[in-house]
Amino acid sequence: MISSRMAFSLTVMLVCLPVALLATPIAAASPEKTLKLERSHTSYPIRNVQVIIDPSKSLSIEDIRKLEDKKVAEWHWTQRLNFGYSPARYWLKVSVSNLSSNDADWLLEFGYPLIQVLHVHQFIGSRQVARWQTGRLSAFSSRPIGYRNFLFNFAAPKGTHTDLYVMLESVGTVLAPMAVYTQNEFLSQSAKKTTAIGMYCGIILAMVLYNFFLFITIRDRNYLFYVAYALTFCLLMTSLNGMTYQYLWPNWQQWNKISVPVLAGICYLFLALFTKSFLETKKLVPSLDWGLDTILAGAIFLIVGGLFHYGLFVNRFTSLFISAAPLIALPISLRCMQLGSRTATYYFIAFGCFFIGSGTHAARDLSWLPQNFATENGPYLGSAAEMILLSLGMAVRVKLLKEEKVKSEFQAMEAERQLSENKKSLESHLAVSTLASQVAHDIRSPLAALEIVSGDIAQLPEDKRILVRAAVGRIRDIANNLLDRQRAQAKGTGNSLSPSVVSETASPRLLSSLIDPVVSEKRLQFRSLSRIEIELRLDAPSYGIFAAVQPVEFKRLVSNLVNNAVEAFGDSAGAVSVSLSAHDGRALVIVQDNGKGIPPEVLAKLGQRSETHGKAGGSGLGLYHARSSAESWGGSLELASEVGKGTTATLSLPLAPAPTWFVPELSLAPGKAVVILDDDESIHQVWQGRLDALKAGAHGVQVVHVSTPAEMRGWVKNEAVAACDALYLFDYELLGQRETGLALTEELGLGERVVLVTSRYEEPEVLEACRRLKVRLIPKGLAGFVPIRIQAAQAPAAATPAEKDARLDAVLIDDDALARMNWKLAAKRAGKSFKAYEDAASFWAELDAGAISTDTPIYIDSNLPDGVKGEDVALEISRRGFAEIRLATGHDPSTFAPMSHIREVIGKEPPWGTT
Repeated sequence: MISSRMAFSLTVMLVCLPVALLATPIAAASPEKTLKLERSHTSYPIRNVQVIIDPSKSLSIEDIRKLEDKKVAEWHWTQRLNFGYSPARYWLKVSVSNLSSNDADWLLEFGYPLIQVLHVHQFIGSRQVARWQTGRLSAFSSRPIGYRNFLFNFAAPKGTHTDLYVMLESVGTVLAPMAVYTQNEFLSQSAKKTTAIGMYCGIILAMVLYNFFLFITIRDRNYLFYVAYALTFCLLMTSLNGMTYQYLWPNWQQWNKISVPVLAGICYLFLALFTKSFLETKKLVPSLDWGLDTILAGAIFLIVGGLFHYGLFVNRFTSLFISAAPLIALPISLRCMQLGSRTATYYFIAFGCFFIGSGTHAARDLSWLPQNFATENGPYLGSAAEMILLSLGMAVRVKLLKEEKVKSEFQAMEAERQLSENKKSLESHLAVSTLASQVAHDIRSPLAALEIVSGDIAQLPEDKRILVRAAVGRIRDIANNLLDRQRAQAKGTGNSLSPSVVSETASPRLLSSLIDPVVSEKRLQFRSLSRIEIELRLDAPSYGIFAAVQPVEFKRLVSNLVNNAVEAFGDSAGAVSVSLSAHDGRALVIVQDNGKGIPPEVLAKLGQRSETHGKAGGSGLGLYHARSSAESWGGSLELASEVGKGTTATLSLPLAPAPTWFVPELSLAPGKAVVILDDDESIHQVWQGRLDALKAGAHGVQVVHVSTPAEMRGWVKNEAVAACDALYLFDYELLGQRETGLALTEELGLGERVVLVTSRYEEPEVLEACRRLKVRLIPKGLAGFVPIRIQAAQAPAAATPAEKDARLDAVLIDDDALARMNWKLAAKRAGKSFKAYEDAASFWAELDAGAISTDTPIYIDSNLPDGVKGEDVALEISRRGFAEIRLATGHDPSTFAPMSHIREVIGKEPPWGTT
């Protein structure tokens, strides 16, 4: 197989070589201006002529001779006999001197059979001795000698000088390759050329017939495309060298005129179809298949343009298209080679042969290579090699297809065997699923009884309440999950062995709160195994780690990992540790044991279906499901083990952002109180210990401990000023009390100043109440890990005398213009300093500018513009340090619940009396 780099280099060489050869000037000495016929030479290529360009096509031979007689003919010398595409008429003059002693006739060969109008005039001195009028648009019988190129037999007596005038016209390329031969020399060279062309046509015809019979036998359309391409390419080649006009359609001048673009279009149409089918480009390189579609479109344009709008543009497009199409097809075949296509190798080398053959012919014309059979007939040899290699490539393709068919039949047999085994396995799993469904139904009755009993455990200590509630919840989750899987399987929408929970979706969860109850449950489950120690390692860095998981499945996953670690000890003693950390954007749950370890050959297979180790009767599904679940969450499960030292299972999951209810950090303000409401003395000790460690007292932070709602109400009532700025840490469930921490929060109007510290933080009703009251949450088990920061104290700036004099006696925020006017008049009459604001935004602007001191009494209406509630604005004002806040409203004060940040609810009248 050719390497990619070598193939690429070869492509560049093949594509660029002919262009480079044709573009390189001939490095030869300047030829004589007069063609001298000598006895020692029998062939004379004409390389130097005089030329006149006649854009108007008005000059005749008589006009040219008259201009010469007057010595005003604008002849100029040229060695470049390729005039490109031009609608002009070209007059060429070749001067011939016969210096030999031979009077025999000579042959002038015009070697470009596609020239449309060709006139030749011979003059000896002032006398015209011969004239010929022919060309591609004329009948073949108009040629003086019936040959594929244009041949003219002219006499040049010895010692004489003769002038040959050649007139050219064409809507295609204007080329004038000419040479003078002796008759014997021409016959010799013509025989060689005709033999080579005949051999080429014979090879192509043989390949066409052979592959056509294969098409009839195999019915593979590749053979049909190949036959059409090879046949039309042969016709195109022989049209370019004039053979078809000589032998196939000598009397069809109109068809001969348009045959090249039409045949080129048909040829490249079938080449594109053959390439698409042979290389299977839609399958291998769909992104490059458009290139072949471009060739198809260009080929159709050539056919239609040649048939109905033949002209200069169509001829130019034909040359461009014939050159550009291989530049598209070759890179596509190269890419297919890189993708492992064996047939593309044949295609690439086949076209390479044609390019090399064309290149050697061009090198011969530039005198880089000697004249011989190979260089003279390079294009034909290259094309023949191309067709033979493409035919061999199709044979290889058929062989590969047969091998693929045998392979497919074998795979079908293997699939049928696997299907039979899977059927037996599914039947086995169905029995397990049926049993699981029965277990789930049977467990519902005792579960209902447990749930009733668990509702009456208020007198149990909190740690036992948490454990009982978690255990009952786990049993309920397992039962529901078993039923969901069984129902999904019955409906054909799931699989009893699916690693994910049917009714659950992944969402951001606090991993430590999911791991903690599972480890507690495992300790209880294996408490009879005193030789096994199960340790949960949660520390400050593990606080606040969230990941998007399915809670029930995640707990099952951790539970199975701990079970595997414990069961792997057998009768030996050991320790199992579960830890949680975060690293590089990933949450890492690590279950580690110091047991026997797992051999490497076994470890490599674990996590695959039916692979287990160290457990009698194990199915291997636990680790398989665990890994599948981890991957479904965007994570991974990796096992590492060393024989004699233990095994480590690492669950890695992408970190998820914390929800809005979660408290990432407790920020305490100096001089403000922290009020802790909890029925568990140990929680009070935890908080007090953490605050003492921060020397909260030295910063003026007062810590208040209360255990009942009554104590909480009394403190708020008696310490109204401190209550406005305090931070409250409330438990949700209070031992022996009807009220919950949330109910008390709503009753006292504490709202955003409360942080609920509870183990029931994931219950939907608790979360919904917290959202409504704008209360944040800390899982109780993490109270020892939440970061606490005491803000830096800021000493208030001393007020200037002018500021003291400018202090206000009252501020009113009310959107009622009449009420603001009434208050202003009353303040003026009473001699009070007063300001009124239409909305809260105006008040905030002046407050931020330092124009209002915090000891100013604030009066605020309940209903402000844009639906803003005065009570909410009052709460924010209270946080800014204001204590004298009153609600001035027209509503009955009894309709408002007590609010710690509002001193009282009054009417709309000014405090200094009405006007």
